[in-house]
Amino acid sequence: MKSLWIFIKRRVNNGVFGKGFVEFVSMYGGVPRLYTVNDKKPIDPKSLETFLEKDHDYKYATLVHCDTPSGILNDVGALCPLLDKYGILTVVDSVSAMFGEELRVDDARIDVLCGGSQKAVSAPPGLAFVTISSRAKKVMAERKVPIASFYANLRIFENYYEEKWFPYTMPVSDIYGLRAAVENIASDVGMLARHQRIGEACRRALTEAGLNLHLESGFSNTVTVFDVPKEVLAREILQIMRDKHGIMLAGSLGSLDGQVIRIGHMGSNANIEDMTETMGALDDTLRSLGISLKEDLRERFRYYLDALL
Repeated sequence: MKSLWIFIKRRVNNGVFGKGFVEFVSMYGGVPRLYTVNDKKPIDPKSLETFLEKDHDYKYATLVHCDTPSGILNDVGALCPLLDKYGILTVVDSVSAMFGEELRVDDARIDVLCGGSQKAVSAPPGLAFVTISSRAKKVMAERKVPIASFYANLRIFENYYEEKWFPYTMPVSDIYGLRAAVENIASDVGMLARHQRIGEACRRALTEAGLNLHLESGFSNTVTVFDVPKEVLAREILQIMRDKHGIMLAGSLGSLDGQVIRIGHMGSNANIEDMTETMGALDDTLRSLGISLKEDLRERFRYYLDALL
């Protein structure tokens, strides 16, 4: 089952990383509540609204924009305004979606948005960035219980730029890398359209070849997830892709461990040349393992790239 965590501190979750929020909330004395739905479809705004009409006494809700273990994409642009309607603060994890999927923070009324440097941003791993709404800042300022952490206290960073003071050794090289990545993004006017085109072409090629996409709907344009054919093991596919073709695909986590294969196509990896090579290598790998494909993955991927122009 997929779950939407809303907390009473409440939570909205439909995947491995969504469920991970439970531990964070419990660690700080919160009481997590879980809204559970089908885990192969995105959270439905209409169903959430029906739920909230009867049950909305929560302080905040946590949502994952793209849960990478399954590749599901939740429409936070529609979900967060519903939660805001009932005065529920929202915390959104968009680490593997932002800059690969459209996201308008103010329009979505997101209170706290979390991102990471290593995904579609394509900067070195190690940096997190957060946007904070004026409402969330007010709640932080009026908090009565001290935050039981120095580095996880966002107020420590509140005036760091004006005061020229940083709470620990500043990761200067990482910040320069992030600056370069952001400049690349700013000059890449077709970034979102390219992610959409590559994601759609990848999904169609896999389907026509006879492979099963793990999800029924709610596909992210930053990662495609397909079920491992019953004749082989996930680790066999991953090993041949890595050792023979020099390409790293990924398995998954939790209940999906060993059940699916993930193809990441985000940021600098969302380019036609690398994805064409990946699809050709995957075709060769699966056939070498005795999997009978209905179509050539590389050829169908290229076909749909042209068709989607």
